[in-house]
Amino acid sequence: MYLAWIDFVLASTALAVALWLFARKRRSERLHLHCVRLCHRIADELARKQAPELVTDRVFRVVMEHTGACIGVLLFRDATDAPLRVLRVSGLPDNVLVQDRLLEVGEAGWNCGAVKASGRMELLHKGLREALYERTGIRLDRRQNMICIPVTGVGQLEGLLQLVSAPGEQFTQQHMVDLEGVGYYLDAAIHNATLIETIRRQRDAAQALYGIGLSISGFLDLDSVLVESVRQAKTLLNSDLAWFLDCSHGDLRRLVIRQCAGELPAGFALGDRLPLVGEIAALVEPNLPDDRPSYLVLGDLAANRAARVAGEGRLFCDADVEGRFLAAGLRSALFVRVGDREEAEGLLCGFSRTADYFDDFAVDLLQRLANQVLIALKTAALHAGQRRMAVVEERQRLSNELHDQMAQIINGLSLELHALGRMTRGLDSDGKLDERFAAIGARLDDAKASIRSAIFELRLPEGRDLWRNLGEFLGRFGHWHGLRLRSELPAEPLPLPMDAQLEVLRIVQEALWNVRKHGSESSARLRAYSVPERQTVCIEISNRAQALEPSRFDMGQGIATMRSRAARLGGSLDVTITSKGDVQVVLEWSPHGDAVQPRGQNWHDRRIDGGRSPDFSPGHTPSP
Repeated sequence: MYLAWIDFVLASTALAVALWLFARKRRSERLHLHCVRLCHRIADELARKQAPELVTDRVFRVVMEHTGACIGVLLFRDATDAPLRVLRVSGLPDNVLVQDRLLEVGEAGWNCGAVKASGRMELLHKGLREALYERTGIRLDRRQNMICIPVTGVGQLEGLLQLVSAPGEQFTQQHMVDLEGVGYYLDAAIHNATLIETIRRQRDAAQALYGIGLSISGFLDLDSVLVESVRQAKTLLNSDLAWFLDCSHGDLRRLVIRQCAGELPAGFALGDRLPLVGEIAALVEPNLPDDRPSYLVLGDLAANRAARVAGEGRLFCDADVEGRFLAAGLRSALFVRVGDREEAEGLLCGFSRTADYFDDFAVDLLQRLANQVLIALKTAALHAGQRRMAVVEERQRLSNELHDQMAQIINGLSLELHALGRMTRGLDSDGKLDERFAAIGARLDDAKASIRSAIFELRLPEGRDLWRNLGEFLGRFGHWHGLRLRSELPAEPLPLPMDAQLEVLRIVQEALWNVRKHGSESSARLRAYSVPERQTVCIEISNRAQALEPSRFDMGQGIATMRSRAARLGGSLDVTITSKGDVQVVLEWSPHGDAVQPRGQNWHDRRIDGGRSPDFSPGHTPSP
């Protein structure tokens, strides 16, 4: 009886063990079958040409469905050495912040350093219930645990998949064995979709850039090229704003806003000069080193400003400009150099009201556009040079015609008038005829001087600086009209465009005409100097005039013409009388094209009432 009982117990135990082994085997087979199906489902997603976000979402739902997990978190890195970031979450309340957080427990808290460092799959149970309840308010039963599956690429950890088992269930070592390949499939699915999306974006970008290149190359003037460039930059980047900052005026620390696409923020205007420093100023420096990138990305302007206050942020402009960017709601910016390594034409810029908006693809896109813009700018500059050569040739032809025809005609009239005067010399008893002949002769002399001045302007050589042309003009004008002109011009050349030089010369010519008409002496003084604190250039012309009322200055046509020409230069013209009776004509303008701010009433009072004439001694610069 005792032996029979022992046999029964052994048989029952053997049967129970056999049934347990059979159930475990069947469960393992079912689990393995589930994992095989899971991998097949993921593999099916590899063949789908869909956006990476959609593929990631579908794969994540497939994993959650086949594993029966109640909570899942998928983390992935965008690039090598980039931090892991949360891509998908399932089973957690919406009010739980899981961005850049890992569901890890133990002594290290939520750090999850072990899995990231080893790259191996881990089962976590101890402390999970307490930590998850404290973190999310979710209660787990005693069996539930968590499995961490590394999402591995070629030789490195690309991401992490964390799954919490369903209520009443528990992940085991068998799950670890069967789910081992899921990480590889998951990585392949995400990377495959990302690669397909990248190829599609590059294909679309190449087609768009080809069309943009054809569009930009059709413009032969610089302004049209820049207008089209910023418009296309805004379209390509889908940004809120696009600029072209010009550095061709020579001041590499103050770039000019030449063109804008999008609504220009308050506080900015076309033509403004932005004081740039630090990394962005280095982008436009000549001879850019090969190891230095030709672009600058500012992911979060607000965070950068806060970090800079703490001494850690990136410096790219002064505080005032940075404040205007932030006041306009701009959060991120991208600056790309337009030019080769030796010389820069300017910066092509994109701005967005979204932080971290510009990625590597946007940088590559804008750099390729900048290369096309550079080619278009150089082509437009070449055509502009050809147009200037044509203008020079036409001016030379006109000057020759004036010299060969009009000048000869007036010289002939002068000779005829002189001969007529000799013939009527004995017939003029009261001298009135001689007076008329003298007046006509003076008019002819003025006409000859005007033609000579026009010929001089037409024959001005391209590329010569203002002071040299002005000095030559003063010498000739004094010779033509018998004026004694004393001039002091800066030794440093001042290059200006020809149209600006002609405006200055005509203002000086009109002022000297007034000296000839109204001056009590046949002499005048001209002084040119710079005002560094205002970044302007001044030309002063003074002479002893006949008694004139200051109110007449605003009535004369000549002065109105001079002021109109000064306004076209972006400058100002003042006419004042000192206590000594000298009339002073002061032209002030910025060689960089900036608008000149008024000097204020004190400056005018000092000139009119202070009795101070400018010191024309060499080396002296008058106070502004």
